[in-house]
Amino acid sequence: MDERNFREQEVPCADRSGLVAAPAETFKGWNVNIQPMDYGYTVSVGCKSFAIESADKLLDKLRVYLANPGEASANYMNKTFTLD
Repeated sequence: MDERNFREQEVPCADRSGLVAAPAETFKGWNVNIQPMDYGYTVSVGCKSFAIESADKLLDKLRVYLANPGEASANYMNKTFTLD
């Protein structure tokens, strides 16, 4: 498949219901970078990076993080915030 055909393919949109705007202080001091890949996404938050398979799963985990970044970060470090 050439690049032109790849770019013209329709990509299903994720369910965005329930998303709320995050306050500006949520991201203070942390860079959040989401890079689309052939299959899923690579996500970097601060100095941590991980891969996630679908847009729906990405939005679910992002909702949890944005609701309480400090708790989500602590849970990630304690291995209680999983990406499953």
